Amino acid sequence: MSTFDRRDIAYAHTRLSDVARQLRTDGHDDAAIYAQRADVEQAVYDDLMSLAEKARRLTAKGERDQWKCGADLVDYLLGSGWTPPAHFNGRITE
Repeated sequence: MSTFDRRDIAYAHTRLSDVARQLRTDGHDDAAIYAQRADVEQAVYDDLMSLAEKARRLTAKGERDQWKCGADLVDYLLGSGWTPPAHFNGRITE
């Protein structure tokens, strides 16, 4: 069964953006690779937050971090045969 890799979700996009910015400042060609990965991580985070908002409207589970609620919803959707958007692919594990 597939599961969702939750490591570093709340700050990966910021960390990767900072690395990309520093590489750009230093003149390294790899800055674009880090910036692209930061954009992907930002999209994952934004989608988890959106899923959480939808889940909150459907249930009253009490106070939890929004991205965790979104990740729980992703796990549920994966178990139901859902095919996630391409930017989630790096976080789906067997």
